Amino acid sequence: MTQRESSFGLKILFGDIAYQWWNTLVSAVSRERVTWEFFEAEFKKKYISQRFIDQKCKEFLELKQGYMSVIEYEQEFVRLSKYA
Repeated sequence: MTQRESSFGLKILFGDIAYQWWNTLVSAVSRERVTWEFFEAEFKKKYISQRFIDQKCKEFLELKQGYMSVIEYEQEFVRLSKYA
C-alpha cells in the first residue's frame, strides 16, 4: 500500500481532522520512520488521553472474574491488558 493509499484510508476511517494531522506529521519526518508502530504511537499520543490509559490500567489491575464465565474473563483480560 502506498502512502497515498494509506492516507486515503485514514481519511475514510477517521475524517478530515485526523487526515490533516497525519499529513502534517508525515511531512515532518523521514519516510523510513513512517511505520505502523510509528502511526500507532503518534495516534495514541494525539487522541488517547493519559487519564483514559490510567483508568484502563486500574481496571486491569483490579479485574476479578466475579460472575463472568472463563471466556468472558479472558476476553476482558486481553482487552484491558494492552493498557497495563
